[in-house]
Amino acid sequence: MSQHDGLPEFEAFYEKEWGSVVAFLRYLGASPPDAQDVAQDAFAHLYRCWHRVDTPTAWIRKTASRELGHRRRRAATEQKALDANPPPDEAEDGDEGGAASIYTDDRFTAAIAALSARQRQVVAWRLAGFSNAETARELGMTPENTSAMWSRAKARLAKALEEFRRGNGGDNA
Repeated sequence: MSQHDGLPEFEAFYEKEWGSVVAFLRYLGASPPDAQDVAQDAFAHLYRCWHRVDTPTAWIRKTASRELGHRRRRAATEQKALDANPPPDEAEDGDEGGAASIYTDDRFTAAIAALSARQRQVVAWRLAGFSNAETARELGMTPENTSAMWSRAKARLAKALEEFRRGNGGDNA
């Protein structure tokens, strides 16, 4: 079987899963452009090994999650280098920004950012439609820990969004 024999199946999978993979990455705290870039890279990688992947629905999410983590680590390393030796025009503007500023583009992303990295992973997998047992298996956790993390994350998200609604009235216009 050649690498391209599965092209119609891959195309159907891509059409079906593209939006949910982007949403999965958003649940992990990625900005919309980053989620789309990471998803595209993950699908390109999947295409290259399509004929060897048994469970593409889980595979694409695991690969996308890892790629997002790699990109965040690279960005943090680059930011440290910039912080240590900032360009003259950025050193004088007083903008502290920092890593947290990437999460404040909307209420959803801000609420997701309030979760721990592990909670974001559990939320992303569960909101992507994976069961508690499937999520636990893919993340290397026990089902009990996954369930507890899911419950705590939902409670934190509900609280964060409620505080936002009360504090900002839900409207900044």
